[in-house]
Amino acid sequence: MPERVKTPGVILERKMFEKKLAVKIANMGAHIYTKTPAIGVLKEKGYVIGVKIKHIDEVRDIGAKVVIAADGPSSKIAKWAGMEIYNEVEKFASCAQFQLANVNVDPKVSEIYLGKVAPGGGFWVLPKGNGFANVGLGIAGDDPKTALSYLRKFVEKDKRLRGGSIIEFNVGPVPVGGVVKKMVDNGIMVVGDAARQVNPATGGGMKFGIRAGIIAGEIAASAVKSGDCSAKFLSSYEKRWRKEFGRKFKAFEIFKELIEEMPDEKLDKLCEKIGTREAPGDIDSGTDLSSMGLKIIWPVLRSYPKIVLKLGKFLPFR
Repeated sequence: MPERVKTPGVILERKMFEKKLAVKIANMGAHIYTKTPAIGVLKEKGYVIGVKIKHIDEVRDIGAKVVIAADGPSSKIAKWAGMEIYNEVEKFASCAQFQLANVNVDPKVSEIYLGKVAPGGGFWVLPKGNGFANVGLGIAGDDPKTALSYLRKFVEKDKRLRGGSIIEFNVGPVPVGGVVKKMVDNGIMVVGDAARQVNPATGGGMKFGIRAGIIAGEIAASAVKSGDCSAKFLSSYEKRWRKEFGRKFKAFEIFKELIEEMPDEKLDKLCEKIGTREAPGDIDSGTDLSSMGLKIIWPVLRSYPKIVLKLGKFLPFR
């Protein structure tokens, strides 16, 4: 077995994270509305100036000089604002996940499976301690089979998992077709899954969405102070985000193409090469693919010359 990269992994309990975040911003003076869907946007003279919400049984208008749409893959707010947000099924991964109790998995090892076990995507087994684990997968959105059917088959075949109890079940789409062409318009910015800021190769988006939220918040504050909430002013958010992640996302898209073309045996070799200490790099965190070193993974890549040519500027010989 190759020596593994000693980079710590972090598994986030999202419900706890979001509640702590909500408490923190509430203590800073923010107003939080739970169980309150947006049902429309308010527009005036070509600007988004707020949203229409339904709070319990009351419909009301909430005015805002800048609206930041962080409403997930469907992003109704962006659509209502007239922004172009792709929705083609082939640009999404169909995902399903169980949280299982009473399973026998290594609490210190996160497992990822690629290839025919989850066509166009991958499986994950993420330990959460005390016999708990998140077990899920994403598959190509246009796969005729359901993500749930693949998930059940995987769990039933793994003796460590098949006796576990399902204590939570989630399904949903994840955008993997690359970021949207335009993230801003007059009075509005789009962040996270709504802006398709998700690594196409892995489906990971937390890092990119959080960073987008931070940048968007800073730009929104500047816009309000300056009295200019135009798309031109707000475009600073998009420029900063693309400067940080744009080049990496281009590489992610090519890497996704490579993964989808590889048979399982070559995927195994590629993962083994990437996992050695000789080839450090965290693909999902946004590290340049060049950090893996083309010399290390060349024996696997050389069968795919067209893709290697695309990856050339991201994976220089070292």
